[in-house]
Amino acid sequence: MAKPTAYLACSYCYGSLPFIYLLARSRNVNLKEVGSRNIGAANLWQHTSPALGALGWALDLSKGALPPLLARRLGFSEVSRTLAAVAGVGGQCWPVFLKFDGGRGVSAILGASAVLAPREIPATI
Repeated sequence: MAKPTAYLACSYCYGSLPFIYLLARSRNVNLKEVGSRNIGAANLWQHTSPALGALGWALDLSKGALPPLLARRLGFSEVSRTLAAVAGVGGQCWPVFLKFDGGRGVSAILGASAVLAPREIPATI
């Protein structure tokens, strides 16, 4: 079995992957210079296309959802799964690959919530 501490580092690194930034750059758009200057799905949607914005949103959602899903599959405890989700969201908000200047983490938190507490989501919307 993998060690939870190593898994948390991997979860943070996955959350740090700047999918939206890279999608925007593929269209020659620097999100740090246009619109809200935020590296988020809404800014991507507004300055590239709705399809690319939706793809970016889904990828950001996975930053919160994938780490706890894989942690469950690997047999980690509920605490470790929750910490993996926090690490993924933390990577989204403070990505090492963008000098710790990332998004707000809203999509990643929604993804984590969908996995960890799906029944509570309607109460928060």
